[in-house]
Amino acid sequence: MKPWIFAALLVPLFAGCADSHGSVNATDLGPSGLDGGSSIDANLLFDQGADSGAAPACGRPMDVQADPCVDVDCAPDAPTQYFWNGDECAPWPDCTSCTGSDCDAFMTLDQCHARYDLCTSVRCEASGGFFRAEHAYCGNFVCGHAADMNCEVGAAACDCGLGKIFEEGVGCVASADCGRADLCVATHGRWGAYSLNQCGGEAPGAPPQITCNCGAPFVFDESLGCTAPLIDLCISPSDEQYCARTGGAWVDGCPQACGETFDCACAGCMGCRCGRLEVFDSARGGCVRDASCSVGVRSGGNCGSGTIDDARCETGLACCSGGASSDGHCEASQCSSFGACGPPRP
Repeated sequence: MKPWIFAALLVPLFAGCADSHGSVNATDLGPSGLDGGSSIDANLLFDQGADSGAAPACGRPMDVQADPCVDVDCAPDAPTQYFWNGDECAPWPDCTSCTGSDCDAFMTLDQCHARYDLCTSVRCEASGGFFRAEHAYCGNFVCGHAADMNCEVGAAACDCGLGKIFEEGVGCVASADCGRADLCVATHGRWGAYSLNQCGGEAPGAPPQITCNCGAPFVFDESLGCTAPLIDLCISPSDEQYCARTGGAWVDGCPQACGETFDCACAGCMGCRCGRLEVFDSARGGCVRDASCSVGVRSGGNCGSGTIDDARCETGLACCSGGASSDGHCEASQCSSFGACGPPRP
C-alpha cells in the first residue's frame, strides 16, 4: 500500500476531489525513449466515462470523496475495495462513508488492474518497474534515471530501471538506446570530459577523456555503473561516502529509516538520514527506495515525529501529534471544520 496516494482525500476530501487531478495527457508525462519517441494522448485512447464499459481515462480520477464524520455499518473482515485516483488503484479506507457519482463502482485490486490495464502505473508494475506516485517528475524515467526535461507541473512516473524505458500501453522494455552515459547518470555519476585515475580520483596532467566521474573513491564499471573499486590499491568507500553520493545526510544520532530519527542512548553515533521513503544500505549503494517505508501504519500506531507528511500512515489516516508527547500516531481524519488532526469528531 502506498500511503501518499490518498493524500488528496485527507484535507480537501470535504470539498470534493473529482477535478483535483484534471485530465492528464500522456504527452505531458514525457518521452517513451531517449529520442522522445511517439507520445500517446491518454485522453484520446481512453476517453470514455467510468460507466461506459470501455477503458476509462487514465488521467480521470473516479468521483469519490470520503466523509469520516458519517458512521457506516461494515463487516470487520470485509475485503478492501479500490478506486482509481487518476494515477493508480488506491485502497478505500475501511468503514468510511463515500459521496460522489462513482461510489457504486468500487472494485477489487485485480478488477481495478484489469480495468486500467493500459494505464502507466499498472503497465509499469506489471512489467517489473517501480511506479513513483509522487508528482515530482517531468516524464517517465529513461534508462534508470529521471528524464532530462523541464515542466511547470510535476507528474508521477514509471522507473523501469537500468537499461530500460517505458513504452506507453506496453510497459518496461529493454532499449538499445541506453548507453554508458545513461548508466553513469543512473548510478549517481557525472558524464563528461575528466582526467581520472584508476581509483576514481583526479589525475592532474593527464589528458581528459569522455568518461563517467563517479567521485572518488567510486569508479565506473561498464556493467554496474558507479561502484566501489575492485582493486586492493584503492580505498573502499565508507558509509558516509555511500550516504553522500545518494543524496543522504550524515548526521549525529542512531540508525534512521524512512525519514525518521529514532531516539536511543547512543553517544557519538553517526548515521545516514535518507529520504522519507528510503533506507540506508551500503550493500545496495547507499540511500535506496524500500517497500518497508510505504507500508501503512494502522490506526493508533506510531508514525514518528508527526512531521513526515503522513508518509507512513495507512491510507486515509493522518500522522498527528498532541499532548506532552512529540510522537505522532496515525489517526482517522477529523471533521471538515477541523482538518485531519483536529479535535475528535462529535
